[in-house]
Amino acid sequence: MSFSWTTGSPLLSVRNFSLKKGEHLLVYGNSGSVGQCGDCGQNIAALKIHARDRFRADHIGFIFQQFNLIPYLSPTENIQLTLLFSKIRRNRIAGRYPKTTEASLELMQSLGLTQHETEDKKTSQLSIGQQQRIAAARALIGEPELIIADEPTSALDAENRDIFVQTLLNRASMTGATLVMVSHDHEVRRFFPRMADIREFKPQLI
Repeated sequence: MSFSWTTGSPLLSVRNFSLKKGEHLLVYGNSGSVGQCGDCGQNIAALKIHARDRFRADHIGFIFQQFNLIPYLSPTENIQLTLLFSKIRRNRIAGRYPKTTEASLELMQSLGLTQHETEDKKTSQLSIGQQQRIAAARALIGEPELIIADEPTSALDAENRDIFVQTLLNRASMTGATLVMVSHDHEVRRFFPRMADIREFKPQLI
């Protein structure tokens, strides 16, 4: 894998890289320097746009750095959005939860949010830390095989960061999901058995 702007020499060059199912990996580097592409056994770049969107919805959970939540929806509505786009992920939890709302509430609780804190509130009325947990629950619902987290702890203090990362790792382990987390926070490294330092993959430019 390599990356460059439209013109110019490659800024990133990876000759050979593999990630096993269920493995937890931290992609570490300077702020603004990291990115991640997940294949999950499929060459996503070869798919047409609609097929690519379907594949992502069915198999990949994203935690965006800016959350990308819909502000006027409730927390549970934001979490359940994923299930509207993926029958596969709906079916994975159908046997355990009669209603998808129950699955949403269980995920919220596991991430440190109670129903009392979020009841009758729009997502925009929650604190940044609470919104971050909602974004994580949305990525986790339906047990995707691959979870990609882009700087998911950037809005959390040290104590809540550690709790969040450990909870995220535990949830991924429970479902056997592969977790790739991107961060420039060196304190996060101790939680991961494997780390890829993006700075090592940059070619020497002359």
